[in-house]
Amino acid sequence: MKGTKMLFRPAAVLLSLAIGLAIFSGCGGGSKDGGTPKKPDDRTTTIVESRYQQASVNLDGIDDEEIWQNITSTTCYLESGVEFEMKSYYDDDNIYFLFRWLDLDPEPLSTIGKWYVRDDGSWNWDFSSDGFALVWDVMNMPNFPEEACTPLCHDQPDDLNRRYMGTDNPSDIQEFWNWNPGVTNAKGIMATYLWEALPPNVSIDDPGFNNRITWHHLPGEYGFYFNRLEDEIAPAEFVAGNEAPLYIIKDDPASGDAAIVKAFGMFEFGMYTLEVSRPRKPTNRDLYSFEVPDNGWSDILFAAAIFHNNERDSKKVMDQAATLRLVGKNIE
Repeated sequence: MKGTKMLFRPAAVLLSLAIGLAIFSGCGGGSKDGGTPKKPDDRTTTIVESRYQQASVNLDGIDDEEIWQNITSTTCYLESGVEFEMKSYYDDDNIYFLFRWLDLDPEPLSTIGKWYVRDDGSWNWDFSSDGFALVWDVMNMPNFPEEACTPLCHDQPDDLNRRYMGTDNPSDIQEFWNWNPGVTNAKGIMATYLWEALPPNVSIDDPGFNNRITWHHLPGEYGFYFNRLEDEIAPAEFVAGNEAPLYIIKDDPASGDAAIVKAFGMFEFGMYTLEVSRPRKPTNRDLYSFEVPDNGWSDILFAAAIFHNNERDSKKVMDQAATLRLVGKNIE
């Protein structure tokens, strides 16, 4: 797994160029000469608008603020008839999201997971949790609308310790936000990573393949860590008899880019409500800037997954990506 030091990479330069071009191309539009701006063409059937508002919310998983009541929700569809409701707005500094979805099981599932010893004496791990994840099309990838679910599908080899998530093109990156009630919610964040392609000469068929090798840790403190050795075979520490925790919740608060997405969710009456905020203009050039011209629009595509009970096997993903459309201040 990669360390926490952020390196300057060509992807950052490409990202900056992509964002600049997107504002005046298919991913966004504005008026160069003061005339009537042109709304971007729809690349997906689901469009979630985010408009400028001067309002604040408490990230407590309760959508009782007036601003949420005044925004119409958009339904985003996943496979097998599963769906979630989404709202968004932005102010000068941050962008805000509200997600609501029905849990397919009667009880909330929240655990940090555990290692346990198999009958043959080897270690294995178990993690059962509900959860919600988003991946953002940072690089404006051509096939993202149709293939958005692919990174979220874990559709690699069946061996659970050998699946991976990432991009195919070495120059592409994607921004990934992950939330679950047992780990990230304890720190008030959606854990944020950059997904990258497999390094050269690395194959999923390699012995001891690390299934998170494409997850680039961001600078800062997540407030928890995965209790695994690099070969992902046995727990690294905190062993008590035949068990050990899978995740270690640290005393240190989440901070830095690792905690750039603030979030808190609640479960009530079979429904999850997740409130999220994120700075619009991060200093880290590899992270997406949710910028929009005052007299125009800016689009970014995203895909989502909902996890029920088991992160690896019981999940629902989007068949097609959706679009977040930031609407400029001066657009009615």
